[in-house]
Formats: sequence, C-alpha cells, structure tokens
Amino acid sequence: MPIWDDIRRGAQSVVDVARLKAQVRQLEATLGDRIYDLGTQVLELHRRNELHHYELDQVFVVIQGLQRELRERESELEQILGREGQTAARGRAACPDCGAAAGAEDRFCRTCGAALRG
Repeated sequence: MPIWDDIRRGAQSVVDVARLKAQVRQLEATLGDRIYDLGTQVLELHRRNELHHYELDQVFVVIQGLQRELRERESELEQILGREGQTAARGRAACPDCGAAAGAEDRFCRTCGAALRG
C-alpha cells in the first residue's frame, strides 16, 4: 500500500535525521575537546617560555589577566561565603603544578593549563 510506504519512508527519514544530529553533536563535542586541549597545550608552552609569537603573546597577556581576575573573584567569593576550608568538600581539588583550585570535572587547570588527571 502506498500510504504505508510513505509512512515507512517518513519514519526512516526521522530516524536518519536523529542519527545524523546525534553524530553532529558528538563531532562538535569532540572538536571542542580537541580545541580546548590544543589551547591548554599552547598555554602551557607559553607558561614554560617555550613558545614565542607576537600575536600569541598579546592573547596570552589577556588570558593571564583574566586568570588573575578570576582568582581574585574566587577568593572574594570564598571569603564572603566563609568556605575557605571546605574546598575539598565541594568536590574541588588543587592543581599539582600551581595549587589553584580545580573543579571535579576539570581535565586541565584553569590557571596554568596543567593536566589534572590522566
């Protein structure tokens, strides 16, 4: 029957679209992870003074300023909340390189870019 063929084709089209959308989301997430990894590696090379490029140096200055401001705001927030000693209880750890607080889900330090877990 032609109507059932149309319904089957329509259903298959919906399945195909859903499958492709899921694949696109997965590829976007993987690409985002790789770009993040690249950024943290480049930042680490700069921190170790092993990467020099004028245009990148300008970006690093901005990043370092933002990191400094972030640490200041986090410190102010912890003082206001009175939770300086409860960092571990909130699922946070410290970076092994710089000692900055790191979220439980963080793979790299937001301050220095060091890898937090394997």
